Amino acid sequence: MINGRTKGHSFERWIVNFFKDIFPNIERVKAGDNLDMKGVDFRETANLQIQAKRNKGYAPINKIKEVKTGTGIPILITKADREEPMVVLSLKNFKKIITDVGEVYESRD
Repeated sequence: MINGRTKGHSFERWIVNFFKDIFPNIERVKAGDNLDMKGVDFRETANLQIQAKRNKGYAPINKIKEVKTGTGIPILITKADREEPMVVLSLKNFKKIITDVGEVYESRD
């Protein structure tokens, strides 16, 4: 049986591997690190401030409030047992990301 801490660390490693093609220098934040104290689990993710939660069920969406950097876009990535990972962010920040993607896409024409 896997304990919660092991499950969480394994999920964080999975996230690092998942995003390596977009953020080649992504790495997990060590416990006690300044970012860790602000609820951020990864560094080198541009302006995305990511908190990861792996539980038996999906983490409550209010866990996104654990990210307290004051800068960047707070994002919660949560995974439940035998379910796919889900992403939580505010509607305002989702609109910002979509706007940024649209501007990049339009500049390629």
